Amino acid sequence: MKLAPIDFVIIAAAIFMAIKAGPLALVQQLIAAGANVNALDGQDSTPLHRAGLVQPAEYATSLVTTLLR
Repeated sequence: MKLAPIDFVIIAAAIFMAIKAGPLALVQQLIAAGANVNALDGQDSTPLHRAGLVQPAEYATSLVTTLLR
């Protein structure tokens, strides 16, 4: 299935919402689905920056591990 450009926008927004809500497994699934880990939010933060601000350090560490796979 080929994604339309709007799908990538929705996935990018979803990763930021998932980070704020907290379930790391959901964030990992979005990354596996092709979420842009370099997307910027309204404050020019990437998903990793946002995770570092709103989640415990272990969360960001797990996210980095996911990104390095």
